[in-house]
Amino acid sequence: MILQINKELPRKGLNEGKVVKRTDYLDKVVRANCIDAEYVMVEFLNGDIHSYTNVEPDNKDHWFKVDCAQEMHEYQIKSMWLLNDEGKTLRKLM
Repeated sequence: MILQINKELPRKGLNEGKVVKRTDYLDKVVRANCIDAEYVMVEFLNGDIHSYTNVEPDNKDHWFKVDCAQEMHEYQIKSMWLLNDEGKTLRKLM
């Protein structure tokens, strides 16, 4: 299965009030556990377990390896979806 994470980054300075949108896709999901509407724990095929929240910026995820710039770590998760391997939506997690 695939995890789709939709995020937003509020812009500062001249572009204040606008947002940058980003979508991440993580594959090889084995299990997802939802805790209320604010927390999701995901187990991957390799045994890693990651937790996600929409109540604070996305700066604590240890899987965040692509973007090194600090501002990229300030994204706020807006929604999270579980997809099958073909990309069809199975359910909304957050």
